[in-house]
Amino acid sequence: MLCFYGLSVVLFTSFFLFSFFLFLFFFLFYVCWNDCVYLFDWVMCNEVGSFLSFSLVFDWISISFSCVVVFISMNVVWFSYYYMGGDLNILRFTWMVVLFIVSMIVLIFVPSLVGLLLGWDGLGLVSFCLVIYYQNNKSLGSGMLTVLSNRVGDVMLLLSIGWCVGQGAWSIFYMDIFYMSVVVAFCIVLAGLTKSAQFPFCSWLPAAMAAPTPVSALVHSSTLVAAGVYLLVRFYDFLSFFSFFFSFLFFVSVFTMVLAGVSAIFEMDMKKIIALSTLSQLSLMMVGISLGYPLFGLFHLFTHALFKALLFLCAGTLIHCFCHVQDLRFLGACWEGMPVVMVFLNISNLALCGFPFMAGFYSKDLILEYSLFLDINFFLFFFLFFSTLLTVSYSFRLTFFCVWGSVKFFSFVSIYDNYSAIYFPMWILSFGSIFSGSFFFWFLFSHSFSFFFIDFFYKVFIYCILVLGLFLGFILFLKAKYFSYFSKYFFLFLNYFSGSMWFLQNLSTQSLMYFPLMFSFRSFYVVDRGWSEIFGGQGVFYVFGVSGSFLSFLATKSLLVLFSFFLFFFLFSFFIFQYII
Repeated sequence: MLCFYGLSVVLFTSFFLFSFFLFLFFFLFYVCWNDCVYLFDWVMCNEVGSFLSFSLVFDWISISFSCVVVFISMNVVWFSYYYMGGDLNILRFTWMVVLFIVSMIVLIFVPSLVGLLLGWDGLGLVSFCLVIYYQNNKSLGSGMLTVLSNRVGDVMLLLSIGWCVGQGAWSIFYMDIFYMSVVVAFCIVLAGLTKSAQFPFCSWLPAAMAAPTPVSALVHSSTLVAAGVYLLVRFYDFLSFFSFFFSFLFFVSVFTMVLAGVSAIFEMDMKKIIALSTLSQLSLMMVGISLGYPLFGLFHLFTHALFKALLFLCAGTLIHCFCHVQDLRFLGACWEGMPVVMVFLNISNLALCGFPFMAGFYSKDLILEYSLFLDINFFLFFFLFFSTLLTVSYSFRLTFFCVWGSVKFFSFVSIYDNYSAIYFPMWILSFGSIFSGSFFFWFLFSHSFSFFFIDFFYKVFIYCILVLGLFLGFILFLKAKYFSYFSKYFFLFLNYFSGSMWFLQNLSTQSLMYFPLMFSFRSFYVVDRGWSEIFGGQGVFYVFGVSGSFLSFLATKSLLVLFSFFLFFFLFSFFIFQYII
């Protein structure tokens, strides 16, 4: 009965999202064909020169992004029935996912800072509820890190709303230079960095892996982390007035790419590796925006959403079949038991690495090739391509651990993937991982990009980076088997250094969260379960219990009690008379 009930909830949600996707898709064709923009504006308040309105904008950017979000959400909700099968709270889980999607849709279509805050805070609140879904200490700590880190961006948006009173409007169409515009621009950039987990706010993204895998597929593909990139794309015309915006964003994004890449090549948790790859690709989108072409970043955001969702679905299937084990060292020879899932895993990894004519090739290589034309600092240029090499390394390292080697799991576990329901969303997302790059390029972005030709050496240089990354990933795979004995302490330090994200978790989050959480834990056991229980509920219960037992004993042993009282009063009277006389 529970299985049928969960299936009906998932089917209803999936078909509703599919219908909404078809409506948005045909609406996108109409808007692009007529080259028009629809703006609906509802003025709620107009006082002392400032008007507060709730607006909705329907242009090709907002409609296409919402199509990607709804398309991925439909497949993730379908997959959640397989992954969350047997969960008693599947209805609550599905409703939270729907609220998560609605919050993202509101953020996409609202062009005003005030209205955008509704979807922005909705994403933060629902993401906290989804991260702590399993209700254990690890998920609680991860949820607190997630919500407190994102709270910085919420405060920045609130401050920018307050300072925009000086120009009398909060819409992206009316943002202009005024006396507080530099502060507003800095707040918007900082809000985008926190939501997209850029340095120094990047430690919450791997911690959010405590959520169920379908939630991770949504968070890391097209919803929570994509909101920061989308915010900077929307406010790019306003932010481009300030020269510090480009250099600051480029430096932060390149540094975050290197940090994520170095951390991922030594990580053993499969979901954290994929989370760090998301962090690296978000930084690449920020690089595209900092180069002066925000549509580069938006293009990569669309393609990345599709192959990253497929990668998370494959990881969730592996975790489900391996009894919820995420450690790469327990995987091996998955090709024999799960050949179809391994094909989808390799497709998504190739798209992530930018393999020719896959989805990531069109967007990722566009940013890298364009960076060759610009006058960039040599060190930043070197780290940009070095982080690209690291992306290929940890992607192929993940593939080697899953496909190669022997079976290292329990002998009595049967690993197979013949549950046909999981193939449907994977097939759809695999087509997106292969063909979405060319579709988006020719249908949406062809009118926005100008063709440019690069030298043969530069083109070969990019592919040499990919080949070197493949060899580095193979060496790191062998390191886990053969090299660790000869350099044990060095790799132990590297594992701890990269696992803590260059000690950033200890400095930025754990140092702030350790003492409050430990104080609350001690207070709970010393005060709430300690003295307050002795002098409160348990103490009173114990006193009344002992008193009741004594009175019950007196009531049941009346003859013995009468004789005892008689003897007591006789002895008492005897001693009193002896003392008086």
